[in-house]
Amino acid sequence: MQAYIKGWLGARRYKKVKDKRENSAITIQSAWRGYEARRKYKEIRNRRTDAAIHIQAAFRGYIVRKNYTRLKTSMECVADHQLTSSCSTSDFGCEED
Repeated sequence: MQAYIKGWLGARRYKKVKDKRENSAITIQSAWRGYEARRKYKEIRNRRTDAAIHIQAAFRGYIVRKNYTRLKTSMECVADHQLTSSCSTSDFGCEED
């Protein structure tokens, strides 16, 4: 009878140790999966943020270049208009009849 009880207690202890090991392994695995998921999410978020920054920078550059070209063209038009309006035939040594 004692042998039977000792065997039963031993099996019960073994089952507890085995369950504890399995639960520990499950805990470690789920912690690792959570870590990996957070790392991948952070990587994707950083990649999207970097892409958005590049797109914004390109668009801002495009707008600035467009405005600069428009400003340069308008300044040339103003300069040409001032040059033609301030110049007369007498400025070039031409005499009018």
